[in-house]
Amino acid sequence: MSSPHKPEWANGRLHMEDVSVKPSSLHEARAAARLYVPEEAHYTVFRDGQLKDDVRATATIAAIQAAKNTHDLIPLHQKGELNWVEVTFEVYDGNVHIEAAVRAVTRQSLVMEALTAVNVAALTLVDFCRDFPGVSIKNSHIVFPKPREKSLEITTPVHAGILIVSERILAGLGSDDAGRIIQKGLRDQGFLMDHYSVIANDPDKLTEKVQQWLEQDVEVIITLGGSGLGKKDITINTLEPFFDFRLEGVEQSLFNRAQIVYNGFVAQRIAVGKIGKAFIVCLPLDERLAREALALLAPNIRSLFEI
Repeated sequence: MSSPHKPEWANGRLHMEDVSVKPSSLHEARAAARLYVPEEAHYTVFRDGQLKDDVRATATIAAIQAAKNTHDLIPLHQKGELNWVEVTFEVYDGNVHIEAAVRAVTRQSLVMEALTAVNVAALTLVDFCRDFPGVSIKNSHIVFPKPREKSLEITTPVHAGILIVSERILAGLGSDDAGRIIQKGLRDQGFLMDHYSVIANDPDKLTEKVQQWLEQDVEVIITLGGSGLGKKDITINTLEPFFDFRLEGVEQSLFNRAQIVYNGFVAQRIAVGKIGKAFIVCLPLDERLAREALALLAPNIRSLFEI
């Protein structure tokens, strides 16, 4: 049986990897290459022991453009939108060490983008001194992060609660898959998920429940539902006046995930704010968005308490 993460080459059944089931998350990859330039060619690319400015700029632009267009070079490679590319050059003993780092919120690894960047940067330098024999790319490879040193950490579990705002689910006419996904995901990350409720679309009941949880020292409250544009979508209108401040950056990150889920058109609202010591996250009641939000919030939500 073939791996589900690799293309099927046997019997002509070639196809792209299906990444639609994967949640988008922050990925980063690094790669490095080494180029040897013989002494007689030094004057074409070096000045005072470093790359000439125009040579460096040309190779950098070539690397960035190549990384952004990796899908055009490698068959079946998924197209992705890179958020950041950095290329560095270091010269020593006639060698040029090239390193590229790429970063994006995506569903797949960015290793091929990083490798493409360093190799095209090296080829660009080769082109500058192509008339000289001996110019060669010695190697290119993935740069794996160094393992962290082991350390003893004492962390206090964060108390979190899931609050479903839906008359339909309250009446037993629907299942709360979205809430259970986030509840399980945060519990797996070490959060204490000891608060979970379903209430009607009623501003007074919503205010009462949030106030109750705040008094019980719940530190993260995630509401699902009531964030649309209809008359019964009362969640954000009810809670926003109580926010000490909003976290627009987190809201934008969640909105970016919502654009992926809804194919670019988002007719729902998202709000993230702080009330006292607690953070409030208001999301639409949607199973797909719940998975995307969980992938973003679970590894990062503790950093909110450093604000």
